[in-house]
Amino acid sequence: MRLTYSTQSDAQTRADSIHAQLQVVDADYAASAAANQTMRWTIPYQDKDDAGNLLSTNWFVTVSDRCQLVLTDAEQTAAGFPAPGP
Repeated sequence: MRLTYSTQSDAQTRADSIHAQLQVVDADYAASAAANQTMRWTIPYQDKDDAGNLLSTNWFVTVSDRCQLVLTDAEQTAAGFPAPGP
């Protein structure tokens, strides 16, 4: 699952924020970060075809279930997570 941004700067800012927030609220994530095992969602990317051509100008940040702890309700919906409970 992923979040979509119009600029690399916005995507990187949110990726950094998710990374920092997860280190505070998730001890296992903090341990993974200390071992440099959390790179997947700290690097925004753009979709490209097999020839390396951009498919859009959007930038994306990969998020997993673990990230739900720090995502807003709108981000969870946009990323495709089930709607938050009552």
